[in-house]
Amino acid sequence: MLSTPFLLASLLTASTAYAQLTGHVGPTSTTAAKRAKICNVLDYGGTIGSSDIGPAILNTFTSCVKGNYATLYLPAGSYSMETWVTLDDGSNWAFQMDGVITRTSTTGGHMIIIQNANDFEMYSSNSAGAIQGNGYQCRNAGPRLLRIVTSTNFSVHDLIFVDSPEFHVIVQAGSNGELYNLAIRGTNLGGSDGIDIS
Repeated sequence: MLSTPFLLASLLTASTAYAQLTGHVGPTSTTAAKRAKICNVLDYGGTIGSSDIGPAILNTFTSCVKGNYATLYLPAGSYSMETWVTLDDGSNWAFQMDGVITRTSTTGGHMIIIQNANDFEMYSSNSAGAIQGNGYQCRNAGPRLLRIVTSTNFSVHDLIFVDSPEFHVIVQAGSNGELYNLAIRGTNLGGSDGIDIS
């Protein structure tokens, strides 16, 4: 027979777990709504095979995405990146990354920072969108791949993160976010976390 303290503890634990699993997480508008305007990096200075796609990503964000229901679109193909970008203060937008970005600079920091975003989604529609960190070249001294800072109602999914020099994906001080269907492959050394929530 179960004791009263045990039953009480079990009920309290169950109600706490239930409360943690209720409520909305993720974007508040649909992906289709964010596709009202497609902002292709190839129209803002980017080229497939680019030696540095960073400036085109930033230009696409500031010139086309910011202030609109819009999708920043990186088409399938290979791109190098040596200029890190901060995409700050966007609402109701998506980053559809169908290409592969390869790190070519050893500068520290973060390759892509999404900051102060609301109703944001980053994904690959072909499940082949990836960031290759080439971490073996500058282990524990190069950049992290993706950092999401003080953002709300966001989702990151269906992407691949490979061999970051340091952490692969970092979420800092956000709320109502979700990460799912991610393939993360890194070294088996300290400081190479797949996902770091801080």
